[in-house]
Amino acid sequence: MSIIRYPDVEWTLPLAGWADNYALSIVDALRLLDEKIKLNIQGSYFSSLTSIGTKTKRINNQKNFEKLLAAYINLNANLRIDFSTPFTLLKIENDITNYLLVLGEDYQADFIISNNDAYDLIKREHKKLHCIASELIAVKKFQNPNNTENYDIEKEIDLYNELCEKYDAVILRPEFSKNYLLDNLDKFKNISKLEIIVNNPCLENCPQILDHLIAKQQFYENREKMYGNQYCYMEETEMPLKERLKNNNIHNIELIDKLVAAGIKRINLCGGTNDMLANSNISSMLNYMIKDFDTTQMLFSQIEKSSFEIPRVEY
Repeated sequence: MSIIRYPDVEWTLPLAGWADNYALSIVDALRLLDEKIKLNIQGSYFSSLTSIGTKTKRINNQKNFEKLLAAYINLNANLRIDFSTPFTLLKIENDITNYLLVLGEDYQADFIISNNDAYDLIKREHKKLHCIASELIAVKKFQNPNNTENYDIEKEIDLYNELCEKYDAVILRPEFSKNYLLDNLDKFKNISKLEIIVNNPCLENCPQILDHLIAKQQFYENREKMYGNQYCYMEETEMPLKERLKNNNIHNIELIDKLVAAGIKRINLCGGTNDMLANSNISSMLNYMIKDFDTTQMLFSQIEKSSFEIPRVEY
């Protein structure tokens, strides 16, 4: 009997670039347990299309980086490169960006894209590349504080259906999948392409999310000096932490059970957009993936031990 909570689901873990040893250990541990599971290992690398994640890795040794990709391939894990920059892209100039795109074709990696202009630019030169629509496409449209129109659920559903026609998969805005998806699944043309982020700790419908993410992109190296260890350094109004924790985007297991039973086959365990409550620790992710707590803790101990035994890949 499988220990995986949803054996038929494709899981995405935010470990590439900062916790590769843990990622390799997780994949290897599940393989040794004869668990046939599809895993995407997601991360971002410093380039002109760098994502807005808090963990952005520079590639200094391309040969070692390619060895790491080969290790993922050998363990039947897929690398997913986050290219969801919040900025409009007019042309691709960065050598590392082009390097990753070429390498991504060779290793059949996936790329997360946050705007159609970037998609069109990339597809011009790399027609076979697998592209995934970032949740930021919907965030920019439906969480923009300058919106003059009231929220219309049908417009968000139409957007996702349009994206499904163009992209290989579409990541839903967590607010949508938490509050509206289950009751509206019959309105989607291709449920198999929909992906849900289940552990995002941000405030629901935060109107400052784009400013927050852009600030983190621009000032990441100085954020502690500039902002300290605040819950959300873009917050303009005071709200008790208890309230922030109650009004977040985290999906409970009961809801995830229903969504998976209804046909959702892609679950994304994000690294979080917030430093203090990132939900990116390994034990937390395993709690979503594994059926019971005791098995989770046993597997985590094994993975933690194994991660220190695997030679660290420096790239």
